[in-house]
Amino acid sequence: MTFLVIIAAAYLYGSINLSVLLCRRLKHQDIRESGTGSAGTASTARTLGIQWAALVFFFDLSKSVLPLMLLSLYTDSLVLQLIVSVAAILGHCRPLFFQFRGGGGVVTAMGVFFYLVPAEFAVSLAASFLFVRLVLSRYDHPIGQWVPIVFFILTPAVTLLSGYFPAAEIAGPVSFGGKPWYLAAAVLGIGICIMLLNMHVARSKIRETAGHKRKK
Repeated sequence: MTFLVIIAAAYLYGSINLSVLLCRRLKHQDIRESGTGSAGTASTARTLGIQWAALVFFFDLSKSVLPLMLLSLYTDSLVLQLIVSVAAILGHCRPLFFQFRGGGGVVTAMGVFFYLVPAEFAVSLAASFLFVRLVLSRYDHPIGQWVPIVFFILTPAVTLLSGYFPAAEIAGPVSFGGKPWYLAAAVLGIGICIMLLNMHVARSKIRETAGHKRKK
């Protein structure tokens, strides 16, 4: 019964879309009616500015991290962690309070990775920023749109590769390496789901890249 309550709470908490609320309050408009149609960090940055986007980012990150922390008080089952994670992501993408139209779940899924594989998360995020900075910075919105795409490709690969190395403790329970294959598979599964949910954004970025190459 406790687990069902946590799963339901994860979905309901995920359904609180701060991006929609802020845009309604500050701009008197629905952020989902412009741009990509997604209510999340990137759209908030374009509509309200980077300071509000930062607030939305950390709130969306907490949608998965806080329920997982609550679950950890009762169990460390990976299966239940994944169920709670999916509930939080589903709440963000299909929110009960906003006609089931929310964001793409990118930052909420990043929160899952941050909780499950924190060291691999940090390495993948840093590598994604570096790659986008060096290779893709000339395209529109490189941080808001290209970094997540690269990140969701890199994180499962880094997690899987880290499993071939003995765990190296970094701080407390945080370590790099020694991750079992099924944890990498779980990270890959979540990454694929997020990429599918945001396929329209990925396609537009690929078309943009092809267009830039043709112009050359």
